[in-house]
Amino acid sequence: MKDFISIKDLTKEEILEVLEVANELSQKTEAELAKGKIVGSLFFEPSTRTRLSFTSAAYRLGAQVLGFDSPDATSLKKGESLRDTIKMVEAYSDIIVMRHYIEQNSLLKFLKILLSMLEMEQMNTLAKLF
Repeated sequence: MKDFISIKDLTKEEILEVLEVANELSQKTEAELAKGKIVGSLFFEPSTRTRLSFTSAAYRLGAQVLGFDSPDATSLKKGESLRDTIKMVEAYSDIIVMRHYIEQNSLLKFLKILLSMLEMEQMNTLAKLF
């Protein structure tokens, strides 16, 4: 399936494909869905509920979690670019969950760039944007 930012980007057939995959996944136990996967958890702004809910979900799905909850704990503090940080985490992770303080009018452009540079699956966790 192609990358998409909004469900509006999908055809009827692609939406049906998503629903079919969801149905297949619902037949598995939670602990099997992400077994053997590593989730990179990147939180560049303060978060309690969102960070803990994604971490909890990853563990419940059988994944391991690595990451940070403050940009002060990263090489961004030493001048590394956001792009380089994300690419480095991609090398160690199967899934990335990220929360960043990017302004909303720049966010869509950033998401499109992110989709084009990563070689892994991505999921938009910024539901307020749409």
